[in-house]
Amino acid sequence: MNRFAKLFQFSGGIPVSQASFGDAARAVLRKRRWFQKQIEENAQNFFWGANGQPSEAERFEQSRLAAAQFVGADPEGFVLTPNSATAWSSVFNSLENQLLRGKLSLGDKILITNHAYGNCRAAIDLLVQENGLELAIVDVPFPCKSGQVVVDAFAKTIEKAGPDVIKFAVFDHIPSFPSFIYPVKEIQQLLKSNDVISLIDGTHVPGQIPLNITDLQPDFYISGLSKWAYVPISVSSLYVAPQHRSIIRPAISSEGCKSDNFVERFKWLGTADRSAELCLPMAIKYMAKLFQNGWEGLYEHNHDLAVWGAKHICEQLGIPMPCPEDMIGSLVSIPIGKLQFEPEIEALPPHLRLRSKLLDAGLDVVSAVDKINGQHYLRLTGRVYNSVEDYEKLAKALQSIVAQYRVAPPLGMQMGL
Repeated sequence: MNRFAKLFQFSGGIPVSQASFGDAARAVLRKRRWFQKQIEENAQNFFWGANGQPSEAERFEQSRLAAAQFVGADPEGFVLTPNSATAWSSVFNSLENQLLRGKLSLGDKILITNHAYGNCRAAIDLLVQENGLELAIVDVPFPCKSGQVVVDAFAKTIEKAGPDVIKFAVFDHIPSFPSFIYPVKEIQQLLKSNDVISLIDGTHVPGQIPLNITDLQPDFYISGLSKWAYVPISVSSLYVAPQHRSIIRPAISSEGCKSDNFVERFKWLGTADRSAELCLPMAIKYMAKLFQNGWEGLYEHNHDLAVWGAKHICEQLGIPMPCPEDMIGSLVSIPIGKLQFEPEIEALPPHLRLRSKLLDAGLDVVSAVDKINGQHYLRLTGRVYNSVEDYEKLAKALQSIVAQYRVAPPLGMQMGL
């Protein structure tokens, strides 16, 4: 790790795959503890405001506006949510109750990709099953040669479904696994030309790559803020385009849920510890000060680390890069082949098998196992506190593990990609 590592707190191995939950700097966590202390010492004063201090609602509004500016969203259509699941559930439930009744009929299709996040896919499956709908699944290849390959896969699926059959699409900006940047602007243009309403899951985007939701013009955009924006767990957000705001209601009904104003409906979803959300303005400013050119410097630093690490590991394992550099932010999935461990390791959940071996080497890594072909994918991240030495250590450990446990090479090598 590097000079920034002292600004963070770690327990366990070197984090070279820190994407599932993110991390906040010590100073930001101290601010969160301060908020929590105020709540516990005098909740009435904290929530309602006293002695010249703003109320919790006023602080929360400051955080909402700071987050909207950070992701380039119109504040009138932007709200904070506790997590991404709350955001997409709010959209799916509202669509089921309102839009779908008039816009969808039996046999109509919802478009998703083979990279859809598990929780989101489960919610979509339920929506489909309960409303007599069908799925149109885009088979996005990985390893992937270019963004055009992704766009072509979407176009092929839409064409195969036939005209006016696909009415709603849900897809990632950067999938959790495999992790690479989708050409979302081009996909959006394709969907709009076919009158398809879209929801973009950008849970892994804010803080990893520059984001301007206004420029993308989605119908709905979900952006996680805990994973990459160095905000404490757990904060996410939902953007809704003007034409849909009147029908979207929060998944939790509380004060304001019947308001005609979209933002008002989401302002208070019941008593909760919103200290993570209240840290948003500080976290955004704090991380920007680490680099001379602010967040642009942070994006470049993390991207360069992730690319260097991926290239080094691929070279050491004798495998090709899984995608072009311009499709990598600070998160990349590396297919390393099919691994077969000892029975006690195979008994672990798939994503913990390789991790258990790497923890023995002092490295904290997340991996995944493809349910169809049994391939292992290493998820690599570049964070402000990482250094090239971290990836050198990881590559050395992987070489030993692959040599001992790999029973089939990566699909990319088999396919000649």
